[in-house]
Amino acid sequence: MKLSLSAVIQILLTILIISTLAMCLFWAPHAVDYALGFISPEMTDIARPLLFTAGTLMSAPLFIIFAISFKFCSEIKTNTIFSSKTANRLKLISIIIFIDCAIFTAGIVWFFCLGERVLSPALAFVDAIGLTVALMLATLSNYVREAAVLKEEADYTL
Repeated sequence: MKLSLSAVIQILLTILIISTLAMCLFWAPHAVDYALGFISPEMTDIARPLLFTAGTLMSAPLFIIFAISFKFCSEIKTNTIFSSKTANRLKLISIIIFIDCAIFTAGIVWFFCLGERVLSPALAFVDAIGLTVALMLATLSNYVREAAVLKEEADYTL
């Protein structure tokens, strides 16, 4: 039995969702405790719930992106990937990532202003990767929109 591309992508997305959920539930508390080792002791009472809440809120957009990705799989299956709906979904994903990166940057600045340097070079690198992905998706959204227009024109000429 041969699996289609959309079925393979859906299987990989499901594995990614389960592993991300497991990471949020099991690894996040350990990561918070590790990060608290870099924070002064008087800040730990404030920082523990803040870090755990921020980590949970930062992962919420990821699950929205997963849901949108399942819609991409159905479009691959029906061969309607070059459409304005797909371009709008790509733009939505890029906006979600931009907002997530803005919140992430605000958190880095907040900790830096408090005088705490909680892995700030690594966090800045992760933030830069997120912004790069968001820019790439926004660009891809424009290309898909142009391809959808060209496809509609080609369909009308036939």
